[in-house]
Amino acid sequence: MFKDAVKDFALQTKKNLKFEKNDKKRVVVGCVPECPSYLRISKTPTRPLWQLVSFRPEHNCCRTGTNRQAKTLLLATKFMQILRHTPDMKVTSLIAEARTRWGIAIGRFKAYRAKVKSLEMIHGASIQQYSHLRNYTAEIMRSNPGSTCIIKSTVGIHGPVFKRIYMCFKATKAAFATTCRPLIGLDGCFLKGMYGGQLLAAVGKDGNNQMFSIAYAVVEAETKDSWQWFLNLLLADLNGEKKQKWAFISDRQKGLVPTIAAIEPDIEHRFCVKHLYGNFRKRFPEQELKSALWSAARASTVPEWRAAMDVMKGLNEAAWTEMMEIPPEQWTRSHYSTYTHCDLQVNNMCEAFNRAIL
Repeated sequence: MFKDAVKDFALQTKKNLKFEKNDKKRVVVGCVPECPSYLRISKTPTRPLWQLVSFRPEHNCCRTGTNRQAKTLLLATKFMQILRHTPDMKVTSLIAEARTRWGIAIGRFKAYRAKVKSLEMIHGASIQQYSHLRNYTAEIMRSNPGSTCIIKSTVGIHGPVFKRIYMCFKATKAAFATTCRPLIGLDGCFLKGMYGGQLLAAVGKDGNNQMFSIAYAVVEAETKDSWQWFLNLLLADLNGEKKQKWAFISDRQKGLVPTIAAIEPDIEHRFCVKHLYGNFRKRFPEQELKSALWSAARASTVPEWRAAMDVMKGLNEAAWTEMMEIPPEQWTRSHYSTYTHCDLQVNNMCEAFNRAIL
């Protein structure tokens, strides 16, 4: 711990410190020969403790672009936070990062070795996590009775191979089913890691109109089968707490629309109007059509919706035909059901959840 602290201190203060003595009884830290800075710790003779014996913090040396403590292992540890999110970062960018952050100049080969070591540390941690999944779910079931943790695997050459996992805590499903409005936002996002996969999340809104995480699952891809597996488990959990009619809001993902339609014949499934307009704009970019579409989406009565659609038809009949092909129950307030007590039209709660976990 002391040596790590010295290495961090040397990088942060841009001082070229070195370990002059380092054995089982003492550690002595010095600087360049002309600098009076000195630090020594020793092991006590009677108890297994270490104590500070001598310390001169004054420096009269100048900062240089070299640092003895900028070894490959230390740089790899420091680069982990960067490479975990941007594993394709170039070696030249890491050299520039070291110069900006610590004022040191490292060579291309040292930066390359540090990058390789850092990626090995990141990927090694990812590989080891899969071997602890069953212990992790067992601990959740023990500490949170009533929670649902389901792991789906396939048979491989050396044993079971991970495929999917579903998580829903007892507190979240009980609170949402009994106190929140029955509108559930669904969305999926890509996982950043060497194995890829996607995270499916179900998010609601609490009494303060803030996002409320209900359940999530890690699956191999966003398909009809994975969505059906996730929704069946989700509805089983929610109906186990309070059986009622649920509604969903999502983008128009492949596989999700027919999956929700197959759950119940009259279940409400809303489309996020923001994403709906994003696809609409690619073919009809006019500003007048944008205003007409949002006026129709925000209309609170059927006559208002019809008037807005008539305006759209007068502007562009092809745009009107495209929007009329989508059932109005899925995108305009005038046709929403009332049992949800919510006129939400965008899936921002899921987008905010995905951003929060990034």
